[in-house]
Amino acid sequence: MRRARDGLVDALEAAAGVPTVVAAVRGSAVRDARAATGWPVTRWVGRFRPDPLRRIGLRAGPAPGSSRARAAKELGTDVGEVRPELARTSLPAVGAALRAGAQTAVRDYAAGATAGLPDDWALAVRRRASEGAADLADALDQAVAGTELEASRRPVWWRVVGAFQWLVLAALVVGLLWLAALWGFVYLRLPEPPTPVLTLGGPGALELPWPTLLALGGVVVGILVALVSRAAAAVGGRRRAARARRRLRDAVGQVADRLVRLPVGEELAALASCRTAALVAAS
Repeated sequence: MRRARDGLVDALEAAAGVPTVVAAVRGSAVRDARAATGWPVTRWVGRFRPDPLRRIGLRAGPAPGSSRARAAKELGTDVGEVRPELARTSLPAVGAALRAGAQTAVRDYAAGATAGLPDDWALAVRRRASEGAADLADALDQAVAGTELEASRRPVWWRVVGAFQWLVLAALVVGLLWLAALWGFVYLRLPEPPTPVLTLGGPGALELPWPTLLALGGVVVGILVALVSRAAAAVGGRRRAARARRRLRDAVGQVADRLVRLPVGEELAALASCRTAALVAAS
C-alpha cells in the first residue's frame, strides 16, 4: 500500500501544479536575493521583473525589504495575511491529461485496495474513493496555498552583502566627488591640494591616487560582489525550492489521506469487522 500511496501522491502533485510552484519558489528567491545583494547602481532594474510567486497568487503581501514590508513589521501586522480556509492560488488551469491522471490514480488505488474482495464491497470502496475525488481540485488548491514557502525569508547573508554593497557605493561616490573637486581646482587654475597615493611595490613602484582608487575600486568590487552573490542566490534558490517541494508533497499527501486513503480504509475496516462478526456467529 505504501507504493500505491506514493503513486497516488505523485499524480495529485502533478494535478495540483506542484512543479510550477516549486519553479516559482526558486525564481522568486533568486529575484529577491539579487534585489538585496546586487550592485545598488543597477539592482533597481530587477524590481521591474515580475515575481513568479506573486504571479500565481502565492505572495499577496509586499516584497521583502520594501517600505510596505517594513511598515507592516513595525505595526506587527501582515499586509498579505489571508485566512487559511479562504486561501487560493492563481495557478494556470491544469490540463486534461493531468486531471485524468489524478482520477486514474484514485481508481488504481481503490482497485488495488479491493483486489480479491466481494463485488459489493469492492463497489462500495470505489464509490467512497470517487466521492472523495470529487473534492480533490479545491482541496489541493487550498493545500498548496496554505503551504509555507518561505516567501518572506531573508537570510542573514543578504543583509550583510547588501550593507557591504552600500559601503562600496559610498566609496565610489566619495572617489568621484574627490576627483570632481580636483578637476575643479585645475579648471579654475587654483593651486591643486596634495593628493594622497597608495604605493605598491619597491623602487619604481606603482602609485595610485586614493580618489582614483576609491572610484575604480567601488565599481570593480561592487560588480564582483554582485556576480558572486548571483551565484550564491542560485544555490539558495535551489535549496529553498527543495524545502518547498518537501512541504508541498506533505500537504498533498494529507489531502490524499483525507479524501482517498482514509475513506477506503474505513470501508475495508468495516468489511473486516463484518467478517469477524460472521466468524464469531458461525462458531
